[in-house]
Amino acid sequence: MSIQVTLKEIYSAIDNLGVTHFCATPVVLNSMANARKDETVLLLRRTVHVMTTGVAPPTFLLFAMSQQGFRVTHTYGLSETYGLSRYVHRSPSGIPYPHKLKFV
Repeated sequence: MSIQVTLKEIYSAIDNLGVTHFCATPVVLNSMANARKDETVLLLRRTVHVMTTGVAPPTFLLFAMSQQGFRVTHTYGLSETYGLSRYVHRSPSGIPYPHKLKFV
């Protein structure tokens, strides 16, 4: 038996259940970033923090997710067995970088 979850269900849960944090693979994030308008919530009510692991997501994906209101943190390590060992550090000043530099 397999469980299938649609992009519309993901966006609906984020919007309606008060989701503030979740984890997803870059493949799932890519699907979310490229979802049709009728499958998404176009304006999230809050910033949603996302952790993704494994191969670093491409710059365009990080930018696309940030435009939708998601703040993606990439971690690396055997997170499925003992937690993260490395993560992308954000600017301590809190001053946003231009998007071309922010996601490099």
